[in-house]
Amino acid sequence: GLAVLFLPESLTSELSKTSQKRDRAKFGEIVQRPTIRALLIAFFIVSFAFSTVPVAFPSLGIVSLGLGRQQLVLIFIYIGVINIIVGNAAGRLARRTGEERLVAFGTFAIMAGLASVPLVTHWTTYVLLTGVVSTGVAIAFPLIPSLVSKRTPPQEQGAVLGVTQSLGSLARVPGPLVAGYMFDQIGPASPFLFGAALMALGFVMTLLVYRESRRGPTSPAGA
Repeated sequence: GLAVLFLPESLTSELSKTSQKRDRAKFGEIVQRPTIRALLIAFFIVSFAFSTVPVAFPSLGIVSLGLGRQQLVLIFIYIGVINIIVGNAAGRLARRTGEERLVAFGTFAIMAGLASVPLVTHWTTYVLLTGVVSTGVAIAFPLIPSLVSKRTPPQEQGAVLGVTQSLGSLARVPGPLVAGYMFDQIGPASPFLFGAALMALGFVMTLLVYRESRRGPTSPAGA
């Protein structure tokens, strides 16, 4: 009779451990594929950079440009509009220019925009660079998982896309904290320069994927 009380929990624990081991093994197998690994690194960095925007950009606007609450609300609306318009157009643009090329452009836009922010002296430049970074994020954020999917065999797409989304979620957790800490403790320019340096790595990763795509048709099994 006592076995009935403890057996379900034991089975659940064993199944959970088995599932975790299987997931770790699958993740190890996934990251061994050069193109997939490059895309996962790029997605992690883009997700981190995206998560710093709601902290770093408003803080800079308040401290350096004296923006008030109404102006910041308009900035957030501006970012949202860009995300909607560019995000919806990304698929059509990708079909015209190629996903790999467009993703590389998106990561470059984020990198260039973040690197230029410390030079801001007027609100017009601030708005322009906010738009540049937001455009880059709106391009790269949806298209990188699409590239991962195309390079993954159908039977593995669920697991690989799950890993991709998990990495993105993980990257977005420390982003606001890191940006806020660097802004307050190091200086207003620091979170932008740090983000630009990370995005330089993300840009290199997307260039590697673009170069691979120029060699010939994408093979999911060999990605």
